[in-house]
Amino acid sequence: MNKKNRGETFEEVGIITFIIFMLIALVVRACSPQSITRNWGGEMDMYLEPNRKLVEVTWKNDNIWYLTKPMTDDDIAEVYEFAESDAVGVFEGTLHIYETKINENDQDYKDYLKWREANGTSNYQDYLNYLDYEDQDYSTSE
Repeated sequence: MNKKNRGETFEEVGIITFIIFMLIALVVRACSPQSITRNWGGEMDMYLEPNRKLVEVTWKNDNIWYLTKPMTDDDIAEVYEFAESDAVGVFEGTLHIYETKINENDQDYKDYLKWREANGTSNYQDYLNYLDYEDQDYSTSE
């Protein structure tokens, strides 16, 4: 086999690998909780950042877009239900949006800010998942 044929083979392998990678990425993207709730129905929970008030929420393709503003002292934390009413009534999805009001001097809020800085994320849902994980006993010893 000469070098020219071997180079074409590597090029073909590269193209095939790229195509497979792109297909996997599309499948993974289509399996996100947002996409499943939007396209196939079901329920999904979303927690806003602490001390943020929901103003508006909508879908753009499979993405959730939401507008928030800072809570005032008079605001209270609320739970919203963003629901689809499907004409057939089969694939109806529901998004529950939770607001959280935390006093900035509260230790829970300080713990969240510390965790957020250490982990480089501002996603409150990730923090709540972390706390749930911490509360579980995953040890295998009895």
